[in-house]
Amino acid sequence: MLVGAGEFKPRRYIAPNKMSDVFTRHIRKGIIKRIGLTDAQLVKIREVVDPHRETLLTQIEEVKDSRVALIEAIASHPYNETAVVAAHRRVADDELDLTLTAGVILRNAREILTPEQLREVGELMTEIREASELRFLDIQETLAAGEMLGLPPESSDG
Repeated sequence: MLVGAGEFKPRRYIAPNKMSDVFTRHIRKGIIKRIGLTDAQLVKIREVVDPHRETLLTQIEEVKDSRVALIEAIASHPYNETAVVAAHRRVADDELDLTLTAGVILRNAREILTPEQLREVGELMTEIREASELRFLDIQETLAAGEMLGLPPESSDG
């Protein structure tokens, strides 16, 4: 959204299936039911997640913030390629940190799950990946449509 002459203020992109929604209570209960976790498994999984919880939440916020900073760098006037590259590297670094933390949690949680539950987790991870890919495509289409620059959408009126 444009907020002043040539000044771009990005809004946080909110995808219908964004990753942070996975951590809401409603979705979490659905995942627990879908995977078929027992109460004993839930206790063990909490023991795996709890030591990483603060780090994980911090890293999620860092990824969100670095993505916004990248969009701001891309939209800056005058355009500064060095700033865009630096912002992009920050996104990559933040996403790597988050990925490594999530990987440790998932590795340890897998030891608690049955083979059938592991298959279900695999399907869920595929769905999350596909939703992420769709979000990326939506961002690309938005940029291509010129919405980032505040241009009106193309009219089919001719």
